[in-house]
Amino acid sequence: MKGVFYEVLLAPDFEAGVIDALASRAKLRVLRIPDLYKRVEQPDIRTVSGGVLLQTPNHPISYDDKAVLSEWKVVSKKQPTEAQMSDLLFAWRVSKHIKSNAIVVASGKELLGMGAGQPNRVQSIRLALKHAGDRGKGSVLASDAFMPFADNIEIASQGGVAAVVQPGGSIRDSEVIEAADKYGIALVF
Repeated sequence: MKGVFYEVLLAPDFEAGVIDALASRAKLRVLRIPDLYKRVEQPDIRTVSGGVLLQTPNHPISYDDKAVLSEWKVVSKKQPTEAQMSDLLFAWRVSKHIKSNAIVVASGKELLGMGAGQPNRVQSIRLALKHAGDRGKGSVLASDAFMPFADNIEIASQGGVAAVVQPGGSIRDSEVIEAADKYGIALVF
């Protein structure tokens, strides 16, 4: 954590001595939330013009790596390394908390860049890669939704991305997979 500014750190619990070790970081807020990963079954309530919207809560992504990985499928010829899979899990979980057309670029379980709220996924990828800069070489990329066109992979390749995770489901998935194979990117659905 040295050299990186964190405003809030939250976890279900902390090992002995961790709170004392973090006390030297003057602006860091440390929160212990025992039920952090507990599913909440009450509806989310949002105000909208002229009324309210009740919706089913968006449950947290599982932190059981084996459960998540059992649902994933490598669809490219290139297989991700163990380190890339770990980073893909990290980036996938981060992407859940970013809005609309969310793209996360990460390496070493560190967020290098993100793009969100753009009119299309290409712009989000470009924004995330711009933030990642040269550190994006060899990184992984997570997308919160399917990549509708092969150009998404081409742009990721230009930024040095080595592996991508996305849910798939586009009518052009085969073109996206072909692009991943063409550029030597490991692709996981």
